[in-house]
Amino acid sequence: MNKVLKNIALILMLLSTPSLAKDNKSDLESLSTTLKSYKEVQINGNLEKTIDYIYPPVFTITSKEMLLQGFKMAKDSGKMPKITKFSIENSKVLKSYSKGVYIILPYSVEMDMDLTPSTSKENKEAYAKEQEMLTDPKKVGAYKEFTVNMLKMSMGQGVEINSKKGSMMLNIKKSSNLLGIKENTSSWKFIDADPMVLTQMKAIVPKDIVANEKELFSANVPNPAEQLQQMMEMMKQN
Repeated sequence: MNKVLKNIALILMLLSTPSLAKDNKSDLESLSTTLKSYKEVQINGNLEKTIDYIYPPVFTITSKEMLLQGFKMAKDSGKMPKITKFSIENSKVLKSYSKGVYIILPYSVEMDMDLTPSTSKENKEAYAKEQEMLTDPKKVGAYKEFTVNMLKMSMGQGVEINSKKGSMMLNIKKSSNLLGIKENTSSWKFIDADPMVLTQMKAIVPKDIVANEKELFSANVPNPAEQLQQMMEMMKQN
Protein backbone atom coordinates (compact mmCIF):
# COMPACT_ATOMS: atom_id res chain seq x y z
CA MET A 1 0.00 0.00 0.00
CA ASN A 2 2.88 2.38 0.84
CA LYS A 3 4.42 1.78 -2.63
CA VAL A 4 1.07 2.63 -4.21
CA LEU A 5 0.82 5.88 -2.25
CA LYS A 6 4.34 6.86 -3.27
CA ASN A 7 3.56 6.17 -6.93
CA ILE A 8 0.34 8.16 -6.70
CA ALA A 9 2.22 10.98 -5.24
CA LEU A 10 4.68 10.47 -7.89
CA ILE A 11 1.40 9.60 -10.80
CA LEU A 12 -0.99 11.41 -8.58
CA MET A 13 5.81 15.38 -9.00
CA LEU A 14 15.59 32.79 -14.91
CA LEU A 15 17.64 36.31 -14.90
CA SER A 16 15.80 39.60 -14.52
CA THR A 17 12.15 40.64 -14.72
CA PRO A 18 10.82 38.64 -17.70
CA SER A 19 9.58 40.40 -20.78
CA LEU A 20 6.21 39.58 -22.28
CA ALA A 21 6.50 37.42 -25.36
CA LYS A 22 6.05 39.34 -28.61
CA ASP A 23 3.81 38.24 -31.46
CA ASN A 24 2.45 35.37 -29.33
CA LYS A 25 -0.94 34.81 -30.97
CA SER A 26 0.03 31.41 -32.39
CA ASP A 27 1.60 30.38 -29.07
CA LEU A 28 -1.57 31.30 -27.19
CA GLU A 29 -3.72 29.42 -29.69
CA SER A 30 -1.58 26.30 -29.42
CA LEU A 31 -1.60 26.63 -25.61
CA SER A 32 -5.41 26.78 -25.56
CA THR A 33 -5.65 23.68 -27.77
CA THR A 34 -3.08 21.75 -25.74
CA LEU A 35 -4.70 22.65 -22.40
CA LYS A 36 -8.06 21.43 -23.65
CA SER A 37 -6.68 18.00 -24.57
CA TYR A 38 -4.56 17.90 -21.40
CA LYS A 39 -7.63 18.46 -19.23
CA GLU A 40 -9.52 15.72 -21.09
CA VAL A 41 -6.70 13.26 -20.43
CA GLN A 42 -6.72 14.16 -16.72
CA ILE A 43 -10.49 13.84 -16.34
CA ASN A 44 -10.55 10.54 -18.23
CA GLY A 45 -7.80 9.12 -16.02
CA ASN A 46 -5.64 8.22 -19.03
CA LEU A 47 -2.40 8.16 -17.04
CA GLU A 48 -0.26 6.75 -19.83
CA LYS A 49 -1.26 9.60 -22.13
CA THR A 50 -0.09 12.22 -19.61
CA ILE A 51 3.48 11.22 -20.55
CA ASP A 52 3.02 13.17 -23.81
CA TYR A 53 2.49 16.42 -21.88
CA ILE A 54 5.38 16.19 -19.41
CA TYR A 55 8.33 18.56 -19.78
CA PRO A 56 11.02 16.17 -21.15
CA PRO A 57 13.83 17.01 -18.66
CA VAL A 58 11.61 15.43 -15.97
CA PHE A 59 12.63 12.07 -17.44
CA THR A 60 16.22 12.67 -16.33
CA ILE A 61 14.92 12.36 -12.77
CA THR A 62 12.35 9.61 -13.31
CA SER A 63 12.42 7.65 -16.57
CA LYS A 64 9.34 7.16 -18.72
CA GLU A 65 9.54 3.44 -17.97
CA MET A 66 9.45 4.00 -14.21
CA LEU A 67 6.57 6.45 -14.52
CA LEU A 68 4.59 4.01 -16.64
CA GLN A 69 5.26 1.23 -14.12
CA GLY A 70 4.07 3.51 -11.33
CA PHE A 71 0.93 4.38 -13.30
CA LYS A 72 0.22 0.70 -13.90
CA MET A 73 0.73 -0.21 -10.24
CA ALA A 74 -1.59 2.59 -9.14
CA LYS A 75 -4.29 1.63 -11.63
CA ASP A 76 -4.03 -2.10 -10.89
CA SER A 77 -4.37 -1.42 -7.17
CA GLY A 78 -7.74 0.22 -7.70
CA LYS A 79 -6.61 3.03 -5.40
CA MET A 80 -5.88 5.68 -8.00
CA PRO A 81 -7.86 8.82 -7.17
CA LYS A 82 -10.55 9.65 -9.71
CA ILE A 83 -10.47 13.27 -10.85
CA THR A 84 -13.94 14.80 -10.72
CA LYS A 85 -13.03 18.45 -11.35
CA PHE A 86 -10.01 20.01 -13.01
CA SER A 87 -9.78 23.71 -13.79
CA ILE A 88 -6.88 25.82 -15.06
CA GLU A 89 -6.75 29.59 -14.88
CA ASN A 90 -5.25 30.70 -18.19
CA SER A 91 -4.01 34.26 -17.72
CA LYS A 92 -2.95 34.41 -21.39
CA VAL A 93 0.20 36.27 -20.38
CA LEU A 94 3.23 34.62 -21.94
CA LYS A 95 6.78 35.46 -20.83
CA SER A 96 9.92 35.15 -22.90
CA TYR A 97 13.11 33.40 -21.88
CA SER A 98 16.26 32.32 -23.67
CA LYS A 99 14.83 29.25 -25.42
CA GLY A 100 11.21 30.23 -25.98
CA VAL A 101 8.17 31.19 -23.92
CA TYR A 102 6.56 30.04 -20.69
CA ILE A 103 3.47 30.71 -18.59
CA ILE A 104 2.36 30.15 -14.99
CA LEU A 105 -1.06 28.50 -14.85
CA PRO A 106 -2.81 28.32 -11.44
CA TYR A 107 -4.99 25.20 -11.26
CA SER A 108 -7.30 23.37 -8.91
CA VAL A 109 -8.25 19.72 -8.93
CA GLU A 110 -10.78 17.66 -6.96
CA MET A 111 -10.54 13.88 -6.62
CA ASP A 112 -12.31 10.97 -4.95
CA MET A 113 -10.29 8.06 -3.60
CA ASP A 114 -11.62 4.73 -2.32
CA LEU A 115 -9.55 3.39 0.59
CA THR A 116 -11.29 0.01 0.75
CA PRO A 117 -8.54 -2.69 0.72
CA SER A 118 -8.55 -4.76 -2.43
CA THR A 119 -6.16 -7.62 -1.64
CA SER A 120 -7.00 -10.79 -3.56
CA LYS A 121 -8.55 -13.64 -1.58
CA GLU A 122 -5.76 -15.85 -2.90
CA ASN A 123 -3.38 -13.93 -0.63
CA LYS A 124 -5.05 -15.48 2.39
CA GLU A 125 -2.94 -13.98 5.19
CA ALA A 126 -3.04 -10.38 3.94
CA TYR A 127 -6.72 -10.71 3.01
CA ALA A 128 -7.61 -12.03 6.48
CA LYS A 129 -5.77 -9.14 8.16
CA GLU A 130 -7.57 -6.59 6.02
CA GLN A 131 -10.96 -8.11 6.74
CA GLU A 132 -10.19 -8.14 10.46
CA MET A 133 -9.16 -4.48 10.27
CA LEU A 134 -12.40 -3.51 8.53
CA THR A 135 -14.45 -4.89 11.45
CA ASP A 136 -12.55 -2.81 14.03
CA PRO A 137 -13.53 0.91 14.02
CA LYS A 138 -10.31 1.91 15.81
CA LYS A 139 -8.11 0.13 13.26
CA VAL A 140 -10.12 1.59 10.39
CA GLY A 141 -9.68 5.06 11.89
CA ALA A 142 -5.93 4.56 12.29
CA TYR A 143 -5.65 3.25 8.72
CA LYS A 144 -7.52 6.27 7.33
CA GLU A 145 -5.52 8.73 9.44
CA PHE A 146 -2.22 7.20 8.32
CA THR A 147 -3.26 7.28 4.66
CA VAL A 148 -4.48 10.87 4.87
CA ASN A 149 -1.23 12.00 6.53
CA MET A 150 0.86 10.19 3.90
CA LEU A 151 -1.12 11.83 1.10
CA LYS A 152 -0.85 15.28 2.65
CA MET A 153 2.90 14.88 3.05
CA SER A 154 3.44 13.60 -0.48
CA MET A 155 1.02 16.01 -2.19
CA GLY A 156 2.41 19.06 -0.46
CA GLN A 157 0.90 22.45 0.22
CA GLY A 158 -2.50 23.51 -1.02
CA VAL A 159 -4.11 20.11 -0.43
CA GLU A 160 -7.31 19.52 1.56
CA ILE A 161 -8.44 15.97 2.36
CA ASN A 162 -11.78 15.10 3.93
CA SER A 163 -13.43 11.81 4.81
CA LYS A 164 -16.86 10.99 6.17
CA LYS A 165 -17.26 8.90 9.30
CA GLY A 166 -18.21 5.37 8.37
CA SER A 167 -17.05 5.82 4.79
CA MET A 168 -13.86 4.62 3.08
CA MET A 169 -14.03 7.41 0.52
CA LEU A 170 -11.72 10.42 0.62
CA ASN A 171 -12.36 13.73 -1.09
CA ILE A 172 -9.12 15.45 -2.11
CA LYS A 173 -8.85 19.09 -3.18
CA LYS A 174 -5.58 20.58 -4.32
CA SER A 175 -4.48 23.94 -5.65
CA SER A 176 -1.09 24.63 -7.18
CA ASN A 177 0.56 26.01 -10.31
CA LEU A 178 1.31 24.41 -13.63
CA LEU A 179 4.38 25.68 -15.45
CA GLY A 180 3.86 25.58 -19.20
CA ILE A 181 6.98 25.73 -21.38
CA LYS A 182 7.26 25.99 -25.16
CA GLU A 183 10.79 25.88 -26.46
CA ASN A 184 11.12 27.34 -29.95
CA THR A 185 9.18 25.12 -32.36
CA SER A 186 8.33 22.39 -29.83
CA SER A 187 4.83 21.80 -28.51
CA TRP A 188 3.68 22.94 -25.06
CA LYS A 189 4.90 20.80 -22.17
CA PHE A 190 4.00 21.06 -18.49
CA ILE A 191 5.47 20.51 -15.06
CA ASP A 192 3.58 20.76 -11.76
CA ALA A 193 5.22 23.60 -9.83
CA ASP A 194 4.33 22.13 -6.45
CA PRO A 195 6.49 23.48 -3.59
CA MET A 196 7.26 19.92 -2.47
CA VAL A 197 9.27 19.27 -5.64
CA LEU A 198 11.03 22.62 -6.02
CA THR A 199 14.45 21.10 -5.37
CA GLN A 200 14.02 18.74 -8.32
CA MET A 201 12.42 21.45 -10.45
CA LYS A 202 15.30 23.87 -9.99
CA ALA A 203 17.62 21.24 -11.42
CA ILE A 204 15.69 20.84 -14.68
CA VAL A 205 13.80 24.09 -15.31
CA PRO A 206 15.78 26.66 -17.36
CA LYS A 207 17.74 28.85 -14.94
CA ASP A 208 16.40 32.11 -16.34
CA ILE A 209 12.83 31.00 -15.54
CA VAL A 210 13.85 30.10 -11.98
CA ALA A 211 15.47 33.53 -11.56
CA ASN A 212 12.47 35.33 -13.08
CA GLU A 213 9.90 33.56 -10.91
CA LYS A 214 11.46 34.20 -7.49
CA GLU A 215 8.14 34.05 -5.64
CA LEU A 216 7.28 30.66 -7.13
CA PHE A 217 10.69 29.10 -6.47
CA SER A 218 11.39 30.55 -3.02
CA ALA A 219 8.97 28.42 -0.98
CA ASN A 220 10.59 26.96 2.14
CA VAL A 221 9.83 23.23 2.16
CA PRO A 222 11.62 20.09 3.40
CA ASN A 223 14.22 18.76 0.98
CA PRO A 224 13.69 15.27 -0.55
CA ALA A 225 15.82 13.58 2.14
CA GLU A 226 13.82 15.23 4.91
CA GLN A 227 10.54 14.28 3.22
CA LEU A 228 11.67 10.65 2.97
CA GLN A 229 12.74 10.63 6.62
CA GLN A 230 9.32 11.98 7.66
CA MET A 231 7.58 9.23 5.69
CA MET A 232 9.83 6.53 7.19
CA GLU A 233 9.11 7.78 10.72
CA MET A 234 5.39 7.77 10.01
CA MET A 235 5.52 4.21 8.69
CA LYS A 236 7.42 3.04 11.78
CA GLN A 237 4.67 4.41 13.99
CA ASN A 238 2.02 2.44 12.10
